[in-house]
Amino acid sequence: MKVNAFPQFFSGASALWYKLLFFNATKRAPALITVSNFSKTEILRYYRVEEASIAVIPNAWQHFEAIGADERALEKYQLTPGEYYFALSSLEPNKNVTWVAEVAARHPETVFGVAGSVNAAVFKAGPGARVAENVKLLGYVSDGEAKTLMRECKAFLFPTFYEGFGLPPLEALSAGARIVVSDTPCMHEVFGDTAAYIDPYRYDVSPFLGGTPRWHRILRWKVHLGLLMAEPHALLRDSLRR
Repeated sequence: MKVNAFPQFFSGASALWYKLLFFNATKRAPALITVSNFSKTEILRYYRVEEASIAVIPNAWQHFEAIGADERALEKYQLTPGEYYFALSSLEPNKNVTWVAEVAARHPETVFGVAGSVNAAVFKAGPGARVAENVKLLGYVSDGEAKTLMRECKAFLFPTFYEGFGLPPLEALSAGARIVVSDTPCMHEVFGDTAAYIDPYRYDVSPFLGGTPRWHRILRWKVHLGLLMAEPHALLRDSLRR
């Protein structure tokens, strides 16, 4: 639904393609499955769909348990356990890597590690600025490396403008990290009181917030997940029978 909520993030041709794709899918599918109640609300907002035909089945985190942590990651990227903030991002505008760049520029005493398809050309604190010296652009990291980097960071940062769920912070949470996410309806629905929240449009706030012990957070999230999945799966079963 991002193409409808933030069309400025897409080229004209790309926006048209996605809008036609979603329009066709919502018209033809006997049932729709989405990953959050927020996404369900967005579907209902932009398309003429019967609410009863949409089932909500959240993403899971158990796949991350099967990934072995690569303990060489900290040495490889020259990071010290508990002394850096970590973000995993792409170049998609909604991921809002600018927030990390701006906050890093305001906190030169703190190290920020950023993995994914970001580079010095786009990771800058303002037009014409250079990447702050306290930022390490890690490039591609393996799943095992990401797991270690999440586990050992001060907090995992996810300052997104728009998400339908938000899987990376869930993976970080399962690895034992504190998570700092955007103060948006979707993030509140998915993470409840297991996250610290920031305004993705403001840089004059500190992500350096206190947290609770890691396993208390993941246990709370599991309880929260149970409430999130309270919508009966019979809805999906009945829809598929049509």
